Amino acid sequence: MADARRRFDSAARRARALSAQPSSRELLELYALYKQATAGDVVGDCPHPCDARAHAKYAARLAVRGLGEREAKHRYVELVARLIGEAGPGGAVGAAGRDGNRGQPQRPV
Repeated sequence: MADARRRFDSAARRARALSAQPSSRELLELYALYKQATAGDVVGDCPHPCDARAHAKYAARLAVRGLGEREAKHRYVELVARLIGEAGPGGAVGAAGRDGNRGQPQRPV
């Protein structure tokens, strides 16, 4: 368990140091998994829809509700590793990094 905690803590440090900005979806996924791993299930009422940021964060947390601490940490570590793996030299994200075609070959132009 201590090894899993070290991997999680290391991934959290690495996520804060990403040189390439993750997409909004990826940021929400990072947030939701981190909160699920450290605070558990989301509690409270859904924020007002006019507060788009708070509403998106709440919805992201609802998507991982019920996920155990161990699994949430594991998924967080995997997501950070994937985001770091997408970064090329100097942290630049490759062509497949933000268009939703991760791991798929690019068609010639």
